[in-house]
Amino acid sequence: QEDIIFEDEEMNYLYEEAKKYGKEIHIPIALMMYGGMRVSEALAVQVKNIDMKKGTIQVTKQTKALRKSKHGKSKGLVPPKTANSVRTLPLPNEVAQILLDGRYENKDEFLFTQANGDYAVKKNWSNTYMNKFLKKIGLWEKFKAQPNHLLRKYYGSKKILEGVPNHVVAKWMGTSVTVLETTYAKELATIEKSYYQTEVNV
Repeated sequence: QEDIIFEDEEMNYLYEEAKKYGKEIHIPIALMMYGGMRVSEALAVQVKNIDMKKGTIQVTKQTKALRKSKHGKSKGLVPPKTANSVRTLPLPNEVAQILLDGRYENKDEFLFTQANGDYAVKKNWSNTYMNKFLKKIGLWEKFKAQPNHLLRKYYGSKKILEGVPNHVVAKWMGTSVTVLETTYAKELATIEKSYYQTEVNV
């Protein structure tokens, strides 16, 4: 698959359109794009996971579709993908603003809920909201291969290019340094190149 080139202007356009579209799109996108979360993690964030005083947000769960034969349920809250995925990261301003504007009544509330007040799972949210949104704003062709993951990848790309150490970015994203270095080889090469002198004066 061809590498996606992220243009800040285009990504800013996506986020501004998400805010206009409504909270069903705006909230999960903010958590993926500015918090580096997987979509299943973003859909599981509750008010109690955010500490406004410390300026942190915790990832402790993900939503998952279950076979109905399992406990008679079609979905549930389960531990994140790997042991590394349970993590604490800096609270993005965009997410803090959502909390301030949201008028949440208790700490167990999910940041994002469906119209019926219930939490969502990845496939349902993507099909119901994300894919339609990307088509409406004209970015479906660019994002259709991995519409949710590319927002998380944008976060990783930005943090690396800002010079945040690899092990810190990996921790914030709930992944390993090895996976990070493979996924963001192009960005890391750009950082490395910036240390080289382009001209040597003897």
